[in-house]
Amino acid sequence: MKNIIVLTLFILSVTNTMAQIIETPANSILAVKSGITIPDTSSYRINGSSILKTKNTSNVILGFNAANTIITGQNNVFLGSNSNGTTSAISNSVAVGVNAKVAINNAIVLGDTANTNIKVGIGTAAPRYPLDVKGVVNMRIGLNSPSLKINDREFLALDADGSFLLSDFRIKYNHEREWSDKVFESNYQLMPIGEVMNFARVHKRLPNVPSAKEVVEKGVEMNTIIAKLLEKVEELTIYTANQAEEISLLKGKLAALEDKSNKK
Repeated sequence: MKNIIVLTLFILSVTNTMAQIIETPANSILAVKSGITIPDTSSYRINGSSILKTKNTSNVILGFNAANTIITGQNNVFLGSNSNGTTSAISNSVAVGVNAKVAINNAIVLGDTANTNIKVGIGTAAPRYPLDVKGVVNMRIGLNSPSLKINDREFLALDADGSFLLSDFRIKYNHEREWSDKVFESNYQLMPIGEVMNFARVHKRLPNVPSAKEVVEKGVEMNTIIAKLLEKVEELTIYTANQAEEISLLKGKLAALEDKSNKK
């Protein structure tokens, strides 16, 4: 049996916009082939609630009661029930999701800002965080361009050569043993200075410090290397203090010898 197509032409508005409504044997109960014009401030409604409407200049609005506050705002996109602007003059902004609210111009808001459980996924169907990205994230940050911020505080940028610039950071240690105060404990085994010098002559580095080759091949952990460098500074302090005591003793002995020699 051949498909039967019923074509109906009718007027949607006083602007004489024509539409073709085509009954088809496919899955659609009703298909519209041609353009449809919705006059400004008009909308499509289901059970009295707007689901698709136009408003003012170049606003795209889809969702029950979306963009109800917008009066003079232009060039916006509102997708989702009750997606809206917080003022009537929001422009060049996007609010996506149920109850999504955008408060400033030139902004994009995803999800209900009052819902702390909102999660946005890129490359994943089960996001676990407010922004969960599966894959490579490429951030284009250059010299004198905006840097990354946490709570409005700048903390990371890139210079012209691609090196990271950290404005401020703090390293956290989990236990006192990870720090270097152990050097001043009475039971600390300080290597004799002669052995240290022999080790340095052979290996071209200090004991328990990674070699240049290891650093290039494996890198270093900041927590570990900072504590290790402090350990060497504290050991050097002890060596220096010990030398000062020895020098003081030698000076005393020398003075005694000189005094004895002068009395002869």
